[in-house]
Amino acid sequence: MDENFRFIQVLDELKEKGIITDYVQAANDLGTNKAGISDIKSGRKKLSIELLRRLKLSYPTCNVEWVITGEGEPFINAESNRI
Repeated sequence: MDENFRFIQVLDELKEKGIITDYVQAANDLGTNKAGISDIKSGRKKLSIELLRRLKLSYPTCNVEWVITGEGEPFINAESNRI
């Protein structure tokens, strides 16, 4: 599984949780367009650092490290941040 696939998985989970309604809303929040999301989903385009940065800014509970490496969980919860 690569970072493109994990990125789409995060968007799908955000949709399931009701945080976004569709890829169009996610694209708007991330400062791109639906075609950009579609290109990532199909593998025509690689996920960029800029899009990852926007993902973290738009949806702070998303675990960008998981998107990049696959390590950890897709989302960060308040309890996992306690030291």
